[in-house]
Amino acid sequence: MTDIDDLLAELGEFEMDPAFKRQLRESLRSRSMQLPEAAQRSQPTRPTRRATGTALSAALAGVLLVGFSVMVFWLQANAASGPRFFQEVQAERLPEFETPPEPADLPGGSLWRNLTLAEARQAASFTLLEPAVPPGWRYAGAQVSAGGAVVTLNYRPDRGTLAIVTQQLRRGPGPDRLPVGDQTTVQRVQIGDQTAEYVEGAWNQPLEPLPIFSVDDMLEAAPYWDAATEKQTLRWQHGRYLLTLQIEPALSQQAIIQLAEELYP
Repeated sequence: MTDIDDLLAELGEFEMDPAFKRQLRESLRSRSMQLPEAAQRSQPTRPTRRATGTALSAALAGVLLVGFSVMVFWLQANAASGPRFFQEVQAERLPEFETPPEPADLPGGSLWRNLTLAEARQAASFTLLEPAVPPGWRYAGAQVSAGGAVVTLNYRPDRGTLAIVTQQLRRGPGPDRLPVGDQTTVQRVQIGDQTAEYVEGAWNQPLEPLPIFSVDDMLEAAPYWDAATEKQTLRWQHGRYLLTLQIEPALSQQAIIQLAEELYP
């Protein structure tokens, strides 16, 4: 029994004219024989949309597979050179930012870390003249230049900061005039029987180096004169020493002179 007979058997429950049933059977058989031929004629000339989508999907999958294979091959070939590349870049870029070992001299000439008073005495190239610090002041570390010729002692008074720079004078001409910025007037004042130099302002050191041309070429920024700061500078000769006081915030001129006389009576 064919599929057409099965279909007619299922339709048998409906009341149908015998002649109509025979005509329906012949018509269905004729149609069933024509459909395969029509499908064969139409298939080569115009592919269906589903067939076209399947072909494109297969082509895309092939391209992705080839690209993935190339990437895996490249990674395997460069597995050893990859870490070496990053190590070389780090070796070229990072030395400027490495922490120097202790103790170490910075390009500016002073020890990079704060020293205790005992360490400052040992690092100085002369017998350090220590100030008579008033009670309540806190010692805040020292810096010593390369070779120990200049010592800076830092203190924290009741408020503000005080830096005392000490140099030992040698035989010969006296010290040069106090270097200051342009359009800054240095006043002559008296500390005991000594003539001192007083000025409002101070030299400041930039916190960051200046980049020159590229990151590889770093140049330490030169100190600059800051006339707008509240710092005051007082310099005078005390025996064999040249002393410089820098205090912030500013005091009156008479107050800083009195402080200098108390620190070094």
